[in-house]
Amino acid sequence: MSQTPTIHHQIDNALQEVTVFGEILDFECREKLFLNGIVRVFAPEEIICEKDQQDNSLFLILKGVVEIIDSNNTSARKIFGKLKRGEIFGEVSALKGRPRIATVRAKKPCVILEIPGNVMKDLMITVPEIRSALLQRINSRTIKTSIMAVPLLSSSSAESLVPLFEDAELLELQQGETIVEEGQEGESFYIVSSGNARVHVKYQDSILNIATLNPGQFFGEWGIVFGHKRAASVTAICDMDIVKIHRDTFLYFLYNNPDIESKIKKTAKNRHSETTLLSSPESNEDIEKIISEINDIFMGED
Repeated sequence: MSQTPTIHHQIDNALQEVTVFGEILDFECREKLFLNGIVRVFAPEEIICEKDQQDNSLFLILKGVVEIIDSNNTSARKIFGKLKRGEIFGEVSALKGRPRIATVRAKKPCVILEIPGNVMKDLMITVPEIRSALLQRINSRTIKTSIMAVPLLSSSSAESLVPLFEDAELLELQQGETIVEEGQEGESFYIVSSGNARVHVKYQDSILNIATLNPGQFFGEWGIVFGHKRAASVTAICDMDIVKIHRDTFLYFLYNNPDIESKIKKTAKNRHSETTLLSSPESNEDIEKIISEINDIFMGED
């Protein structure tokens, strides 16, 4: 007569199936995760973690399937992918302390092991290889999720976005670091993955902040699609992650996706036309009005 596996055995088996860890996790490490983790059950459609949520737990799927989505609003959600038993999620927040970059919800009834961030932190100190394995996984997953989260790219199939996934780099920036400078040649297209940046231009003897960039928004398109120099500078407001896509790769993607190319060019022209108006405003009220209009354009790029 067969015996039903205990929760302990199921967790241990699932931990051994986590491919990102390979053979890194020995029995002692798996036992530590079991003793300090929290087993949670989720019904279909139930949210496990939400985009922009600030916590640092790592999640391991023991049973069921989850969906990674851009929003928990079912009428507007974009599904980035699905994960099943033996897969993990939440590693960006667990390792970097960044807000969640996507919402994860149960597609089928799920049993999840939630591993608190402090437990993972201690484990990564004990076994540094775990940190390296997670970092490698984070880069590829964050790049894919960030690109698919851009409203103007959301109509594209995952297959058509593969060249962008493969070429893109994930960059970590510190608060105050300048990403692009006004007047530079445009060599790359950028997407905000986490954190915020300010867009600013030179005006007479001062600097004007004209817009704020949030996760899912892009910049650098003016220099790419029209070949002109940067129309504005962009600086990190806080520690942040951005995705960088090289000029030739992005232009090739636009060539194969003319509808998206048209929208990108329209956005670029709108942003640039408002920015150039700042060169000859008639009053401070005009400046404030133009800045407000520019910010609206950045926020309404979908």
